[in-house]
Amino acid sequence: MKAHEIAEALGGEVDGNPELEITRAVQPDIADGDADLAVALSREFLAGLATTRAAAALVPAGVTDIEIAAGTVVRVPADRKTLPLLSSLLRRRPKVNDGVHPTAVLGENVSLGAKVRIGPLCVIGDNVTIGDETTIVSQATISDLAEIGPGSILFSGVRIGIGVKVGARAVIHPNAAIGADGFSFHPVDPGNVEAAKATGNVSDNKGRDSTLLKNESLGSVIIGDDVEIGAASAIDSGTLKPTRVGRGTKIDDLVMIGHNVQIGEDCILCAQVGIAGSTVIGDRVTLGGQAGIGDNLTIGDDSIIGATAAVGTPVPAGGIYHGTPAVPRKQAARELHNLRKLDRLLKKMETK
Repeated sequence: MKAHEIAEALGGEVDGNPELEITRAVQPDIADGDADLAVALSREFLAGLATTRAAAALVPAGVTDIEIAAGTVVRVPADRKTLPLLSSLLRRRPKVNDGVHPTAVLGENVSLGAKVRIGPLCVIGDNVTIGDETTIVSQATISDLAEIGPGSILFSGVRIGIGVKVGARAVIHPNAAIGADGFSFHPVDPGNVEAAKATGNVSDNKGRDSTLLKNESLGSVIIGDDVEIGAASAIDSGTLKPTRVGRGTKIDDLVMIGHNVQIGEDCILCAQVGIAGSTVIGDRVTLGGQAGIGDNLTIGDDSIIGATAAVGTPVPAGGIYHGTPAVPRKQAARELHNLRKLDRLLKKMETK
């Protein structure tokens, strides 16, 4: 993009060469090219502009009291939207040619929208629908009866199961698997889990039939619009109803979502989160990295679950929970404080 196009998109102005071609946005200290834009939207990075090797710099409007080595300066109103918008303008898009690559395999009755791009070695099943301007990069599999909404991007190695529905403008990163069977088994006769719940002990029935019966996953998965799913994440199909992920929710890498889980809108699920079957996650919920959510729970709207928390009870709307087992934040802080006092208390007891 040209410098003036970036300025116009961000509501700013250009000092210097408005026709300068920009291909990359980077921190000032690692810029090394004539097409680099050194981004310094905070005081932390402004000092680096004095020695940057970038051809252009992006700074907040009104900043004039610093030395800038770049010959062209783009001055923009700096707020929380500036960097997301800039990064969207200069986003690195996968290179996939228009149409269907000759090595891709398409089943029967496949419906392709306008300007669909399907890369090498993709496999598309029967009765699949792919919306306008969707890109499927390479080596992806879309199973029978699946639907992919318009404007979506499926990166290499993505696996979409039978009957899965993906909304518009989805971004699904490499090797994510959506629509595998749920992990739903139970023994023929009541086993150790049932006994432990009832009595606190494992079963004493030595003659029981412990053969594990599988509940097949008939419900598939429904993904809302504007959802992003990270690399190597997995979302299992529901048993008799779909597993759902609501509009605008963002899922990090290596996240596991079990069968029948219902996730609301605009949620954030950080890396290595695990959600067990049939749990309901409300809207605007944040789950910190490695948080584990038990089965058949309800996590209320606007709640926050801290990193590595182990949630085994319902969380009310607006709740902030930490720890293992997870408890409200104030309680978790008090318990940690008390735990750290134990050494001092024990030393006092020893001296008496």
